[in-house]
Amino acid sequence: MKRSTSRFAFALLLALALLVPVLHLTSRAQEATPATGTQIVADGIANPRGFIWGADGTMFLALSGTGGDNPGPEGSPFSGGHTASVAVVRNGTVTTLAAGLPSSVWRDIDWVWGVMDVAILDDQLYALVGGGGTIHGNPETPSGVYRIDADGTSAVVADLGTWVDEHPVVHTPPEGAPTGPSTR
Repeated sequence: MKRSTSRFAFALLLALALLVPVLHLTSRAQEATPATGTQIVADGIANPRGFIWGADGTMFLALSGTGGDNPGPEGSPFSGGHTASVAVVRNGTVTTLAAGLPSSVWRDIDWVWGVMDVAILDDQLYALVGGGGTIHGNPETPSGVYRIDADGTSAVVADLGTWVDEHPVVHTPPEGAPTGPSTR
């Protein structure tokens, strides 16, 4: 009796295993439609990350960029460039506020680092930027917290890569990867 039960279970398992690929082939992707009462405020944006609303209803959007062609040091999977930015969304129009921030891409897995998030503190806009430093192919521009001024200029207020170099941690995330030697 045990053998026939085992054979039945094996046959059922085999049938289910053969059915799974067929079910996958017959499924269809459904287009996403906005829920009733929602409105798309911007679209067609490459690699958006965090956002915040200003007091006047302006949306500030972190864009991680696309990396670049500057290779990281030997053994690094990253290629860097200055393609990250902070954008402003007003009335459905996307405008770049601050451009030329560090970005990097790990092409093998298509992961991108750059401006990861934005925050407003005491009426000042800040951006959290990963993808900077030597390891990311951007030795002149660190990962860190950047102040973003109304005229689009930016300045590093917290260099996270140098901090990690000076205060080694057990598990270093890519956003806080050591800066290493640079010509800053």
